[in-house]
Amino acid sequence: RALAASGATSLWCLGDNFHDSDGASRLDPALAARIESLSCRIALHWITGNHDSALETGFGGRVIEEAELAGLALRHKAESRRSVPELSGHFHPRLRVRLRGRTVSRPCFVACSDRLILPAFGALTGGLDADDPAILSVLGAGPHAFVATESAALRFDLQKTAEFRR
Repeated sequence: RALAASGATSLWCLGDNFHDSDGASRLDPALAARIESLSCRIALHWITGNHDSALETGFGGRVIEEAELAGLALRHKAESRRSVPELSGHFHPRLRVRLRGRTVSRPCFVACSDRLILPAFGALTGGLDADDPAILSVLGAGPHAFVATESAALRFDLQKTAEFRR
């Protein structure tokens, strides 16, 4: 549904597509057929991650370690080197803030001027706090978290999120 609504002509999956490298072979045949039919309508690219580094099947798409597209690096795990702007997954960031006496946790995007770390698309994936040192170590100055709502993207300065946690 997301692809149809967006009009996308290609889909880039940024790693950890399956629980392990054999996960694709354990898919229900009907689901595997649905993914293969998807690859007939759009260009499907599977970037491998730490959980599925030996992924063999692309269900009609291609399996690669990383890619560069129009000057943008697409990879599973963010790198701190500043060669080109980058889009990555791996950390599955979430933002936890304290509002009205309770803690709220939501998947989020994390960004600086030349890096964007995406939240997990799947419902069964955990998440790492957006201001965790592992995430901040690969970002440049001025990191922010963005939480999507139905009508807007809320922006949080990650250097100030400790204030929201108290």
